[in-house]
Amino acid sequence: MKFHNIPVRYAAIGLLFTILSGNFSCRNSIDHSRKHVAVVGIPSKLFPENGRTFADCLQEIKRLAPDRTFISGDFFSLFQRNKRFPVQLDSLLQQADLNVSLIPGFTRNNPVKKMTTKYFYSEKIGDDLFLILDACDSSSVNRISPRQIDWLQKNMAGAGRARSVTVLLDRPVWDRFLFPGPNNWWEKVHPLLRLLNVKYVIAGQQPYFKMDRKKGGIEYIQSAGAGDSLSNRFQDIGNFPHFLWLSLTDEKMTVSPVRLGSILTDSVVTAKMTDEAFRIYQSAVSHPDFPLPANPGKLLKQSVRVTLQNPFSLPIRGELRWIKTNADWLIYPPLVKYQLAGRGKKSYRYNIWMVSLHSINRNLPYLETRMPSAAGSEPEIIRKYLIPLRKMTIEMRKSKIEIDGNLSEWAAVKPLFLDKEYLTTHIPNWTKSDLSAAIYSAWDKKGLYFGIDVKDNKWVNRNANAEIKKGDCVEIAFDGSWDRQVPGLDDNDHDFGFAFTENGPVAWRWHGPVDYGVGQTFSIPFQIQRLPAHTLYEIFFPVTELSPIICRAKKKFGFTIAIHDDDGQGWKGAMQWTAGLINEVYPALFGEVELN
Repeated sequence: MKFHNIPVRYAAIGLLFTILSGNFSCRNSIDHSRKHVAVVGIPSKLFPENGRTFADCLQEIKRLAPDRTFISGDFFSLFQRNKRFPVQLDSLLQQADLNVSLIPGFTRNNPVKKMTTKYFYSEKIGDDLFLILDACDSSSVNRISPRQIDWLQKNMAGAGRARSVTVLLDRPVWDRFLFPGPNNWWEKVHPLLRLLNVKYVIAGQQPYFKMDRKKGGIEYIQSAGAGDSLSNRFQDIGNFPHFLWLSLTDEKMTVSPVRLGSILTDSVVTAKMTDEAFRIYQSAVSHPDFPLPANPGKLLKQSVRVTLQNPFSLPIRGELRWIKTNADWLIYPPLVKYQLAGRGKKSYRYNIWMVSLHSINRNLPYLETRMPSAAGSEPEIIRKYLIPLRKMTIEMRKSKIEIDGNLSEWAAVKPLFLDKEYLTTHIPNWTKSDLSAAIYSAWDKKGLYFGIDVKDNKWVNRNANAEIKKGDCVEIAFDGSWDRQVPGLDDNDHDFGFAFTENGPVAWRWHGPVDYGVGQTFSIPFQIQRLPAHTLYEIFFPVTELSPIICRAKKKFGFTIAIHDDDGQGWKGAMQWTAGLINEVYPALFGEVELN
C-alpha cells in the first residue's frame, strides 16, 4: 500500500464516490488503456457496525484495479468514538493493497494527520485533472474559502491542457436547502468552474445517489456511503451502498452508480433507475388534501380523495392505513385493502372530520402504505400527510401602492388574519397582544404587493443576515410551480425574510433558483415602520425575483407566511398561516394562492 500526500477533509456521513475510468467487467477484462480512479467514503458508523461492508467495498474496488483510490471521511468523529480507528483503518487498507490518498475530515484535529499535509489540491491522473475542494477550510464552513478561489484561478493553465476536469468535495454546499447559510457557490465558484471546463462536480454526505442538476454544462452529483445505515428506502433502486463509475476516454465521460456486490454479478445500476425511487415516492400515492378556507372559523367535514397508481407492469396488492397521533381527527374508513393491475390506477374516498382546530398546523395524521420499488421486490413504506389545504385569492390592485411603510392605502383590501392560538408554534400562554398579524395583498403584471401589520408587545431583533429569523421577523415563502416538493425547497421555490434589526432594516433571501443567489437582497423594495406595539411591513416582489411565477389572472402557486417572535430571551416561536416553514421545510403544506 502506498500513501500519497494529497488530501481534502470531512466527507461526513458516508461519502461514496467511485470515479472509475474504463470498461467495467466482472470477468477481469478491464481495458487498461483508460485511467481508473476510485473515491470511497468511510460510513459514519464504520466500526464495528459497517466495517465489513466498507472492507467489501475496498475489495471490489481492488478488482477494478484503479490507478488511484481516494478515501475520505469524518476521521475525527470516528476517532472520538473509537480510539483504535486509525489502526483498524490501516489494517483494512493493508488488506486491500490499494494505491491510496487520504481525504480526512476535521484536519485541525485529525488523528491521521501524519499521513496527510494538504486539504485542497489538484491531482493529474494521466491526461485527466481532479480538483479537490475543502468546504470547511479555516473559518469558511460550508463554503469555498477565498484562498481556494484564488487557487482555482491559478489552475486555469493546467485545466486548459487537461483532457477532462472533475471536482470532488466533501458535501454538496451548492444545495441551499441542505446548507442554507451564507454561500458563495453559484456567485463565485460555479462561474469559475465553467472557465476551468469542469464537466462533473461530485459530493457526498447524503444517504442516496442523485443526479442533482445540470447547469452551464456542469453535471452536479450527490452520492452516499459505503455501508452507511442511513435511510434505506428503496434500496433496490437508488439508496444502497454503492460507488460511482466515471469512465474517462478521449471521446466522452460517463458516470454510473455501481451497487456494492455487483462486481461479482455484472449488475450496473443506471442513473435512470435511481430516479425511479423519487418518482414512485412522489406519484404512487397522491396528496390527501383537506380543503379549508383561508381563515377557517368552524370545525369541518370533508370527503377526501386519494389516488393510488401502480408504476409496474405486474399487479400489486397492499393496504392503505391511516395513522393518527391524537384525537383531533376522525377518519373513515381507517384501513383499505387494494389490488391493482399492472400500470393500474384507482381512487379511494375518505370521510374526514376535523374535531379540533388545534391540529391544523401540527400533529397531522398520515396515510401509510407499503409500495415495492421494483416489481417483485420487498415493499418499502410510503407516507403522505393529510394536508389542511388553505386557499386564498389575491385581488388585482385597484389603485397605486407606494412602498413607504404606510398601510392607509390598504383600507379597502380584505386582510388575511393570523390571530388564532391554533396558528402558533412554540408560544405558550399566547394572547393576541403577544403576537398577531393582518396580511394585505394585491398584484399587477409587475409583481406582488404585501402590507403586513404585526401586533407584538415587545420588539427584539439583535441578529444579522441569515440569522434574522431568530428574532422578530416576517418570513414569506413561495412554491413557484406548485409542485409540492416533499420535503425541502427545490429550484422553483423562494424563501425570504424581512426584519427591523438593531442595525436597521434587512431583506434576506434564504432560498431561490440557482440564478438568484442567496443573501441580502437589494432588488425587492420594502419599508418597515416601528410603532408602539405594532410593526408595519410593506413589500413589493417584482416578478423578475419570483421565477417561475407569472402575474396574470387565474395563476396559482404555493404560498405561506410566518411571523417570528423574540421577547428578549431568543427565538420564542412563530405564528404561521400554514405549516411548512417551522420545524421542517415542507412546501406540500403551503397554502394555495390564486390571482383573481
